[in-house]
Amino acid sequence: MNSKILFLIVGSVFASSWMVAKPLPTEDEEKKNRDTREVPSATVTIIAEADTIEVNRTPNPVIVVTAEKLEKVGSNNLAKILELTFPGRVISLGGQGTQTSLFINGARSKDSIVLLDGIRLSDNNLGLSISNFMLTGVDRVEILGGPASTLYGADAHGGVVSMSSQGPSGTGLSGYLLGQGSTLGQVRAGAMASFGWDKGWVQGGGDSEQCPQAIKTKNPYRQASGYVGFGHQIGEAWLFTANHRSSYIGAPTPYDDDGDWPANKYFNDKMEALMWQSITTASIKGNFSNSFYGELNIGSISQENINDANTIHSSSPKLDRNQGNARTTWRGDKASVTFLGDFISEKLRNDLYNPTLGDWGGMDYNVISSCKHTAFALEGAIEPLPILRLVGSVRQQWDVMSPYKDADTSMDQTTWKAGVNLLLPTGFRSYVSTGTSFNTANIYEINSNIHAGMPAPGNEKSRSILAGVGYESNNKWWMRADASRINYSESLQWAFGASGLYYFNIYDIRVQGLEIAGGMKGTSWTAEIWARSQEGRKLDEPEESQLLVAFQRRPFFSGGLRANWAKGIMNFGADISYIGHRYDYPHAASAPSANKTHYVDCSLQARVQINKSLFATLRAERLFQDGLSREDWELGKDKGRNNVGYAEGYPSQGHALSLEVRYKF
Repeated sequence: MNSKILFLIVGSVFASSWMVAKPLPTEDEEKKNRDTREVPSATVTIIAEADTIEVNRTPNPVIVVTAEKLEKVGSNNLAKILELTFPGRVISLGGQGTQTSLFINGARSKDSIVLLDGIRLSDNNLGLSISNFMLTGVDRVEILGGPASTLYGADAHGGVVSMSSQGPSGTGLSGYLLGQGSTLGQVRAGAMASFGWDKGWVQGGGDSEQCPQAIKTKNPYRQASGYVGFGHQIGEAWLFTANHRSSYIGAPTPYDDDGDWPANKYFNDKMEALMWQSITTASIKGNFSNSFYGELNIGSISQENINDANTIHSSSPKLDRNQGNARTTWRGDKASVTFLGDFISEKLRNDLYNPTLGDWGGMDYNVISSCKHTAFALEGAIEPLPILRLVGSVRQQWDVMSPYKDADTSMDQTTWKAGVNLLLPTGFRSYVSTGTSFNTANIYEINSNIHAGMPAPGNEKSRSILAGVGYESNNKWWMRADASRINYSESLQWAFGASGLYYFNIYDIRVQGLEIAGGMKGTSWTAEIWARSQEGRKLDEPEESQLLVAFQRRPFFSGGLRANWAKGIMNFGADISYIGHRYDYPHAASAPSANKTHYVDCSLQARVQINKSLFATLRAERLFQDGLSREDWELGKDKGRNNVGYAEGYPSQGHALSLEVRYKF
């Protein structure tokens, strides 16, 4: 779809809107059409604590992205949602579908976990790329900052991202159809249909998309995902839900490397990363009595990746995982106590390669390993005063890793967390939370050490503190400041030995940051501004060389502003951000430096409600990005320039104009 055709369509849509548009439904009318069962509001969090609590009453800062906000983004990919919600904390290696990392509070990407309906999706054994998670059937996303291992186990030093499936918007038939295209050649289509009755619902839908990569490749980026869901109320106090998702992603990664460090890259238009994922979840939750609440979640995940990113070999890791967690909560007038149990059993198939033995000579094919994780946790909360909330939790986790050709490796870890939240009637709020987190060594790291004749590495451990203050004035303006610090007492680093790649523990790493934000709200408009600064240091190094090897790709400073204005059938939005200089590995792991590449980005959006059911949204994205040709990318002409694809990887798309038409029924 070229730009002239797109502008013609947009013009027609906007012109017709003034002739056929009807007044927007009032807030009361909207509420009448909604089914409120199991649909928390934007002011409630379901992941910050073991029990549901209002966002402003928990010492753990949470951002809630509702179904309405998800719809405005115009993407079915978790990475895009988080990129707009957390600018400067999401780093992409290039175009659509390529490796994308999330850094919450400056922590590493592997220090944040992703949940779906209470079931863990991300896995340290496969690595976390948030581009792999489709939002088909997802109506809510929450982002929790701060240490979270007491509730969610390993890999939660930085925080948690939780996606939730919900029931239909009301009784009877409802849903949507959508079509989307852009000047880049992107084409997307999606549909969802739900039927609700007085005690339950059934729904299903799908989403598909394809888009050329930033430079010409044999295949475009493409994704397809499908979803079915069911829910039914049992008696007066219990609800059963079950959901299934399947998705496929094909993402061109058109630069190969020679396997050396630093890698020498060259163009290969056939290279791509493929991912197949199947997720099934089920839950039953409800009240035993007025004081006791219970919940059971079970899930099964199967994921296979085929990664042709190295000429030395192609890897095809496959993960199968079964898991379950249960909790029971006692709720009093001013206190609550929750007991949790958690179990995960997973099997991983991967290839193991020893580069010192020459091309293909050191490969072990179809290495099968397994892991089991069992944990119990206890959390309590008390409100000694109406303005004061205290929360504390402790967790004990046992992990058994079964490598491919050695005795089991057992690990156990105790973590704790405590927090205080003060909320005054004047609108002033302050909070602080502190705790410990950990990562187990993943099965690939253990297998690599076995292959290299080295002992298994130990757990990574950290202690964190996060504190903040805020003020809200009669829902007209607000301000907030957060400060965070993560001290890794033990971490992992890789090295090459005489027998190949192996991992070992390093010590005394500190990551810290400060964020300031504020906003104003009128009768028809909102505006907010934010700024973030962060750094990482290895404290046992001389001061002049402390800036951290383990802090690559995260910018020193970022900031931006957002604004939205609504009038009748029209809604306009703008988002401007600056993502500054970053650490990188220019030549070797021992010589980190500040890469001068940065970017300033801007996106605009205009939405019109043509009638009660039909909506059209025009989006202009990456307005300050021209994109790069293959030749300019290979010559390094992006270095030191305003370039959204500033991370080492592949060229990213330039500016684009897109149109989405959505029909709701």
